[in-house]
Amino acid sequence: MAEQLTTPYASWVMERQIDRRIAAGAHNHFFSVIVFDQKDSVGSLDETIRSIEAQTYRNFELVLGVQRVPGSRMNISEYDSRGVKTAIGLKHMELLCSPHHDVMWRGDHVMFVPVGTTLDGDCLELVNAALNNAGHEVPDLVVIDHDHPGLAGSDPHPVFVPGWDPDLVQHLDIYDAAFVASRQLVVARRGAGEASSLHDWLKAIGRERRQPVTAHVSEPAVHFAHPGPQGAGWRPVDPLPWERGRMQDWPRLAIIIPNRDKPELMRLCTGFLDRSPRFRPEIIVVDNESSNAETLAIYERLEQRHGAKVVSAGPVFNYSRSINLGVSEAQSDFILLMNNDVEFSRPGQIEQLLLNAMRPEVGIAGSLLLYPDERIQHAGMQFGLDSAQRLHAGHALRGGRLGDVDPIYPVNVPRNHQAVTGAVQAMRREVFEAAGGYDEANLPIDYNDVDICLRVREMGLRVISLPLAGVYHHEGVSRTGRKSIPPAQVAFNQAAAVMDARWHAAAERDPCCNPWLDVRDLPDVRTPWGSAREEAASDRAAGAAGKDDGEDGQVESAAVETGGLRWAMRHPKKALARLTGPSRHSGVDAAPEIEPDAAPGRTAGEATSRAAGDRKLRSGLAVYGYFQSEVGLGQAARNIMYAGDSAHLPVSACNLSLERRDNDPEFVSKSNSVSSHQASMVVIDLLGAEPTKTRMAAGRYNILYPFWELGRIPRRAIEEIGRFDEIWAPSSFVARALGSDLKRPIELLRQPVRLPASMPAAGRRDGTLRIYTFFDFDSFVERKDPASAVQAFRRAFSDNRRDVELLLKARGGRDESQRKWLLDAVAADPRIRFVDRTLSRAEADGLMAQCDVFISLHRSEGFGFGCAEALAAGKAVVATDFGGTTDFINEETGYPVPYDLRPVGPNEYADFEGQTWAAASVEAAAEALRAIYDDPQAALQRTRRGFDLLLRNHSPQRVGEDLKGLLGARGLL
Repeated sequence: MAEQLTTPYASWVMERQIDRRIAAGAHNHFFSVIVFDQKDSVGSLDETIRSIEAQTYRNFELVLGVQRVPGSRMNISEYDSRGVKTAIGLKHMELLCSPHHDVMWRGDHVMFVPVGTTLDGDCLELVNAALNNAGHEVPDLVVIDHDHPGLAGSDPHPVFVPGWDPDLVQHLDIYDAAFVASRQLVVARRGAGEASSLHDWLKAIGRERRQPVTAHVSEPAVHFAHPGPQGAGWRPVDPLPWERGRMQDWPRLAIIIPNRDKPELMRLCTGFLDRSPRFRPEIIVVDNESSNAETLAIYERLEQRHGAKVVSAGPVFNYSRSINLGVSEAQSDFILLMNNDVEFSRPGQIEQLLLNAMRPEVGIAGSLLLYPDERIQHAGMQFGLDSAQRLHAGHALRGGRLGDVDPIYPVNVPRNHQAVTGAVQAMRREVFEAAGGYDEANLPIDYNDVDICLRVREMGLRVISLPLAGVYHHEGVSRTGRKSIPPAQVAFNQAAAVMDARWHAAAERDPCCNPWLDVRDLPDVRTPWGSAREEAASDRAAGAAGKDDGEDGQVESAAVETGGLRWAMRHPKKALARLTGPSRHSGVDAAPEIEPDAAPGRTAGEATSRAAGDRKLRSGLAVYGYFQSEVGLGQAARNIMYAGDSAHLPVSACNLSLERRDNDPEFVSKSNSVSSHQASMVVIDLLGAEPTKTRMAAGRYNILYPFWELGRIPRRAIEEIGRFDEIWAPSSFVARALGSDLKRPIELLRQPVRLPASMPAAGRRDGTLRIYTFFDFDSFVERKDPASAVQAFRRAFSDNRRDVELLLKARGGRDESQRKWLLDAVAADPRIRFVDRTLSRAEADGLMAQCDVFISLHRSEGFGFGCAEALAAGKAVVATDFGGTTDFINEETGYPVPYDLRPVGPNEYADFEGQTWAAASVEAAAEALRAIYDDPQAALQRTRRGFDLLLRNHSPQRVGEDLKGLLGARGLL
């Protein structure tokens, strides 16, 4: 066994090749594999061709695009006879970049293979499986793990690539030619300039704002003949060399430093101020009641020499609250969050962080951090699942050396991460506010920095780490002598549970790390000045071999040295690399003191009321909602914007993306991801009010505008929505439901509805009465109850009456047999039409315009957009006399349908236990339809009164004035 362990990588690769189970592909993608040569080509063309011809996946074409035919015993005619398409004399970049050479390759996806490189026999099958398993969007790019020849006959040098990293690729050719690109991506890149190499081509993609959808083949399936980056050593790159020296007018930067006493740390962390930075930052120290005379003297010196502001956070240490308070006091557009135990030792480091934070695609910029003995303290956060399958985040490469060359995790170049430590985080202030700041209520000490990073990435922005050598983290000094006290352990466990509930998916597959990087067995590495426990941890990490249970019983395990870096490698079937790092995020054994019985400090919302009129935030309202989606919540948010615009209010739209439902283009160019207005309003379903999704913002007046369809509020939502400063309801029904359970005032701001200046002309086209209803199979279709509408129509009009029609409009796929029932009804009655697809807003408006009556026998409505928009279009409305529609549908304005209350059934709606809703009378609805048919003039009179009521209460102009009054009364205008 010992001899086998001398070449663990080779043994492991062999095991992987034997044991691979290729997922069955749902689609056979067509690949073009183009073999090319370059001036330093190494190896045999014949070997390359044979490895491609031996692919188990057969749906590909092989193109020979070489300048010459090196190392080949065959002539071109022999290749032609084997079905190899030849493009001799063309450079591979011409085949990639020039539209004139499209005819030379026909694939949906293309792969370029250098002469001498060989592919595993199932390489293309792995790529095909990766494309098919990527979800609803076919990837533009598939990156592949690979290897290069080792030195002096040693094992191959493996390169386990991360997912697509647009910053990493600017400085390191880590993907080499081991990738497959879609034709769509290739065509889109044309016209953007020529590229001289595949690396240049990938770099150009990385500089674009929109990044490609990427999949990953996490098997070393490509074997290059040319040397890789092995032995490159530690050479930190300049993250933004093209910017150096070009900035004339630096933006204002606020540096936020929480502190309590520790004068030796305050001198270190503020020492950069005396080294003449290129700009004068705004310094804000958030103090936890320091009493040390030397510390207070340092504060006075900072105030006098550098204009620093010292803000008191009170005696209880809540790191998140300190950060939020510091940002709320800042006047700058950019912020740098900085621990008091961080030392910037070289000029230009803070400027680099600021320059990167200025990049529009970057949300948060962090830095490589070192211990004072030059060991790595932080090189980004890596995510995984612990032994209990819960989220686990740790500092990558903690305890390693800068000279280590790592095939999985290079640290000498800028990199994208899911999170970087809050010890150094630079960002635009508007990003901090849009992300909601630090979560002081749920994450006062632990994981708060990770949480905001994940929220920023959720906004579509990057979180990056810069290789700024010489930024030191004196971690643990400020916590010396504090023990692992039970309250601290409890607090950490609570934070970990919150994070796992919010971000479990982030740990299941970290897109910024290779899948073989596993955090479950990371050993503890203590600080250089730690206790004797550190030596014990080091002894554990230094063990050369051990035993572990594998799939087949006892499996050997060994420590392997690679360029000075120790891997814990399980041989042969378990995770390949488990890099040195901590077993938890911040080390609970040295947790700060907590007073669990102390009264909670001021929340972000409470801090806002004091700061609402400060000049650091602009007056007005940021509306957060699904602006680019066709769903009702999206229309609700758009209508709020129309109301604000009609009253000439300073309002901005901030889009919340709704996966697979962003189909409305109007606000694509009108919405932003961030805003700096004093107030924020979140337009969302009640159960979506959790802060990580609603962008609840620290330092702002936060308003929740929720929609809900049942009479009681779920217990699980009460705590979340209680964190908002105010709740404004879109209808009387929602206001009553909220007020009864929350025991707090609820403001009624009626939902605006788009209305023409006068009611559209009504009248039956060609004498036929057309009745319309719509619903969504992907929502709770039982709430809309389309079956009752069908029954009411058929009961109202006998089969021999042909001058009536019922139009059913649906979308979505989760029908659970309802669609079949409706299709059977359509088949049984030719007067019923069924439109089953997603419509644009113009198409939906067109359907409404063609009809005369809108029927909604809903079980409940939070507002009732269908009924309101039907009235606005001049249509008679038949609706259940229950829910939000009662604000505008009554005996004077429409045809309210009586109902019986019944319990909400399992799976009919969220949090259904103990809830009731309406079951409309089908007979009464049928009578209403017959009344409209028999007396169209009476129906017209009711509709006109309904239109007038909407005009008085729900027009954008009326609601805009109401909104103006509410904001003005709170000092937000």
